[in-house]
Amino acid sequence: MELYYFKHNTFQTCRPKAVFYGSVSSICVQVTTVIPGEGSCLMCIFPETPPPDETAIIGPTCGLIGSLQANEVIKFITGSGDLITHRMAVWDGRTGDLDMMPVEKNPHCPVCGKG
Repeated sequence: MELYYFKHNTFQTCRPKAVFYGSVSSICVQVTTVIPGEGSCLMCIFPETPPPDETAIIGPTCGLIGSLQANEVIKFITGSGDLITHRMAVWDGRTGDLDMMPVEKNPHCPVCGKG
């Protein structure tokens, strides 16, 4: 997983295409949209590979993240609404809370910064 994660991040910053990132952990989700050259890349957000999570993933949580990512793609294609860029949507299924966490570009990022 680690090798894929870092290779994918490096590749996505070298091409002018948006990446609609999402992750699931048990009953929680994270979603963001990365547009190369317009803010942080995945390495800025996650400077180290997240540890493996061995907890069970709740099925409806996967449906929620897929819906959030699809919504981001539709907004991107149609140019309507505000994309989740420069921030990460974090949904906690235990409480039902949806928070927007700011994310910033790391000027020293080895992938998108000045190294």
